[in-house]
Amino acid sequence: MPLEGEDDSRPNFVVGDMREIGEQFPEDSFDGAWVCASLLHIEREDVPKVLAGLRKVVVDNGKIYIGLKRGEGEELKQEEKYGPKMARRFIYWQRENFEPVLENAGFEVEKVDESGIQP
Repeated sequence: MPLEGEDDSRPNFVVGDMREIGEQFPEDSFDGAWVCASLLHIEREDVPKVLAGLRKVVVDNGKIYIGLKRGEGEELKQEEKYGPKMARRFIYWQRENFEPVLENAGFEVEKVDESGIQP
């Protein structure tokens, strides 16, 4: 909450665990969500929980963009791309494997774009 005289148009940022998004925000908090290059780091068995949380916090008929890496299995990559060397896990998906997960979470797939770089 802004102090008296402060500009309240600035965005609020929340650092959290996307697996808990349904508990971090009230129902119908957002008109949409941009889930790009983040869900691909979530363990496969946790993805339904993330999607259920998104379904809760995004209004009915809201739009959600999800960007994943196409492929099979998963991979632990050692990278120095963003500063100190770190291990990052990538979970790869195929369209035919991910669409049922979305549909089970109550989403309707409107469009799929399979362009981009492959792992």
